[in-house]
Amino acid sequence: MLKLVLCGAMALVLGRASLAAPQLELSLRDQAAAGAQRMLLGDVADYAAGSEQLWQALSAEPLCLPPVAGASVTLAARDILGLLAQRGYDWRAIQLSGAAQVTISSGSYCAAPADIVTLVQAETETQLGTTVSLELLRDLPAVRLASPPDKTKVRFPSKPGWWLPEAVEFYSAGRLQAVIPLTQYVKFTLQTVVTPAGIPARTLIRADQLGMQEMTLAPGSEVAPSIDGVCGLTSRGSIAAGQRVLFSRLRAPFDVARGGMVTLLIELNGISLSAQAVALNDAYIGQTLCVTRTDDGMKYTGLLCAGPVVVVK
Repeated sequence: MLKLVLCGAMALVLGRASLAAPQLELSLRDQAAAGAQRMLLGDVADYAAGSEQLWQALSAEPLCLPPVAGASVTLAARDILGLLAQRGYDWRAIQLSGAAQVTISSGSYCAAPADIVTLVQAETETQLGTTVSLELLRDLPAVRLASPPDKTKVRFPSKPGWWLPEAVEFYSAGRLQAVIPLTQYVKFTLQTVVTPAGIPARTLIRADQLGMQEMTLAPGSEVAPSIDGVCGLTSRGSIAAGQRVLFSRLRAPFDVARGGMVTLLIELNGISLSAQAVALNDAYIGQTLCVTRTDDGMKYTGLLCAGPVVVVK
């Protein structure tokens, strides 16, 4: 059994008479089971009375790393107060009741690596709508938690388009308990969209310009799992032959392209005047568009509306 021991000077300080009335009372548990992350004060003690604001701050304070399987760590109440004092808290304002010490043991729940692989493959195939195979680069670690997680989440990058997962997260009581970064452990093989002959910039993507190719990619990589998903979009820049076609390199076609014809509507003092104009920049509905009137070359800037109509007020 491992024991955290304070230095003599700190023990002497903690042994002095309290000079301040306690602002927070906590009840220390006698046992606690560790997950894969650091043990927090909120994992070993319960709020009893006093300042809830102080408790919110203290509950997130880390105490120690989880013990290895089969081992335990014992923290006395004085040890915990000493750690808080070292971090700048007034230990005299905190009263610890309940157990005199808490024994922290390794978690009782273990997530099997094979189950994690099955979950990642199933979630990836659901997200992308295509068949995916996984190859282990090394064995996944065993995830030990105090109890079965409330939620196990396969995390994908939070960006537009389609992406391979980057991590697996385990949650209990709404708190993240453990994370497995997939980059270190797996790679994915799947069919993804490519352009056999290359595509110039500002080109509307057609199905006959695209093909599918099997590729092996790292976790967190962007992919395009279907031709239908990218047809009708426009390339931002040129895409070389044989390259993957990615959503981040595409955009929806502009509602009005530079050089396109629009109706110019000028509203001034209750009077509306309309004329034909030529767009000087690309724009979507709701964006600002600069135009030049065809009959006299005057330039105007207004809001692009459906029609397309540029409204100048």
